[in-house]
Amino acid sequence: MATLDRYVLVRLNKQTVTFKYKKPMEDNNKEWVVVDLEKNEDIRIGMIRAFLRARDAAVKASGAFGKLKSKSGAISGAGEVASGVLDAHFKGASGADHVDKIQKSFAAIAKGLSEDVVISDTIGRPGKEVEGCVDPKRAAGGEEYMAAMLKPVVDPYIAQLKVEENQKKQFELLDAMKHAKGVEMARVLSELGPANLKSIHVLFNLCTCRSVDFIARVIVHEAAHKFAGAGDVSYMHEGSFRSMNADVAVLNADSYAYAALSILRDEVLTSTTFWRSEPIASTVQGKAQKKLDKKSMFGGINRGLEKKPVFLGTNRFYEKKNL
Repeated sequence: MATLDRYVLVRLNKQTVTFKYKKPMEDNNKEWVVVDLEKNEDIRIGMIRAFLRARDAAVKASGAFGKLKSKSGAISGAGEVASGVLDAHFKGASGADHVDKIQKSFAAIAKGLSEDVVISDTIGRPGKEVEGCVDPKRAAGGEEYMAAMLKPVVDPYIAQLKVEENQKKQFELLDAMKHAKGVEMARVLSELGPANLKSIHVLFNLCTCRSVDFIARVIVHEAAHKFAGAGDVSYMHEGSFRSMNADVAVLNADSYAYAALSILRDEVLTSTTFWRSEPIASTVQGKAQKKLDKKSMFGGINRGLEKKPVFLGTNRFYEKKNL
């Protein structure tokens, strides 16, 4: 089924955020559950709110961690939440190299999300019906290039797993493989740089089943890939997250995502936080919004929306090279 690229452009102060999605040329196509942002205001507003939360989280985290100083393995300048994040999300990072990496990464993420940016839907891209992703552009080798770079790192672990019979050692090998793969991914992404990476991809349909801050976390995670060259060393809900050390945690996209939202919400978040009974993004309006406004953890959820955003409309014919 042929498709058209569709775009909804939103002006937020001096920043233009472009939401890009695939739309089947025939409206009766049932192959993909495509969110048409032009027609679906609830999800459009949900995505805008999520983007604003992600941007605010990155900016605040950059400010909070920018104050850190490391001397002889001791950290100074960290508040209570930032200290908790260093322990929980960055695995006790305290060295000067660790602090420098965290500061530079958050500065890059905050800068990237504060400039004109494109957020694309994962639906409609074969094999990409996932929460989020960022891949090398086709000119830079595409997904095939990343897979080729990761294969030599993964293969030795797979060979060991085939002959290892001890279950405990199998789990250890799986964790080690996950970490090594993520570190190599970070190296490749850093080497390519933002200009050679595709736009941030997020599943727009998350707005129908997840909260604003859940989606904001996904956006920060993908922004960490694109702008800071962070890899998927481990996701917080995985057992391999617990076995990370600080050296690899500072290269991990999920660590930055949870850290940023922790600073924004003033609490150290865990993998279960976003499964609480938080209203889904597409219903954060009307009465539901009034309830949210009473909760301090959602303070500022409408920041940037005091005045109605300027919708610059849709266009099917933007030059893809610019997106």
